[in-house]
Order: sequence, then C-alpha cells, then structure tokens
Amino acid sequence: MPTLSKSKIIAFRQCPKRLWLEVHRPELRQDSPATQASFQVGCQVGDIARRIYDPDEVGVCFDVTKEGFPAAFEQSARLLAEEARPVFEAGFKSAKTIAFADVMIPVVEAECRSWKMVEVKSSTGVKDYHRDDVAVQSFLARAMGVNLSSVRRRERRGHGRERFCGGNRQENIRRAKRGAQGIIVRVLQA
Repeated sequence: MPTLSKSKIIAFRQCPKRLWLEVHRPELRQDSPATQASFQVGCQVGDIARRIYDPDEVGVCFDVTKEGFPAAFEQSARLLAEEARPVFEAGFKSAKTIAFADVMIPVVEAECRSWKMVEVKSSTGVKDYHRDDVAVQSFLARAMGVNLSSVRRRERRGHGRERFCGGNRQENIRRAKRGAQGIIVRVLQA
C-alpha cells in the first residue's frame, strides 16, 4: 500500500478524482502560472514564519528534498523528544500516513515540555481544508507521542494573528483526532 501524505488526503477531500489522477496519472498535472505563484508565496510565508517564531535563529528547519524522508522523520522525533527549540517542517509518520507541520514551538511550564503547533497560511481567510490540514498533522504528531499544548493556524488577515482551530485545548485535540481518523479512513476506503 502506498504512503498517504497530508497533501493527498486534502486532495481527496477536495475531489476524489483529483487524488486518483495525482496517484495514477501524475504526468497529466499542469500547474497554472497562478498556482506556481502561490507555491512561491507559500515559501516566502514560511521564511517569514521562521523570522517571527525564531528571531534568535536557534531553531531547526528540515528540507526533505535535501535530507530525505527517513532522516526528516528520525530527526523530528529526536528533536521533539529531547530539545526545546523551534522546529520548522517537522515530519510525522504513523503507519502509512505522513505530514509536516509548519512550526512547532516548545512550551515549558513547571518543567514539563509540550509543543504549540502552528500551521501558517498565506491566504487571507479560513478555508475548510485548513482545518483538515491541522487535523491530520495534530493526529499524526500525537500518534508519535508528541505532547501538544495547542494547535493553531496563522494567516495574513488581521496582521497575521493566530487563531485557535476550534474550542479549548482538550476539545481541539478531540476534534482533531476524530477528524483526522475519519479523513484517513475515508481516503483509504476510496
């Protein structure tokens, strides 16, 4: 069975035929100039997020194209278990599903470390798939044993203020877990 990425899960949620084409006929994909421009904007937003969340430049940023998936997953797991510094593009893998979180910020309270997960978006508003993004990411992070204190998304609107992805911490985690499990099950059954 092939590995399921967060991108493929989101593709399925948007259109099951899109996922089928991405898996079975990837050569048919044609990105418009607007889509290519949005990819570039996404990279720029990632750079801005690193400046915002790591002004002292002590964090770690993974580049899976250089390091490879196995190294990114192994190093992410080690850093999140042993260190307390920002991690960008942390990789999570559970069974046959993978995802990468934009920003993981350590939260240390009473000698207990947890992590604030932040999904950074270049859009100016909330889209349904943004919630799916953080649901899958938080589900996989928790499956790997990462203690999440909060899950948030950050967008350009309102000068980049953070927004909770629904409810208090416990409700946020329950909703993400239920949502991600349902998403993954529906994709695997398709």
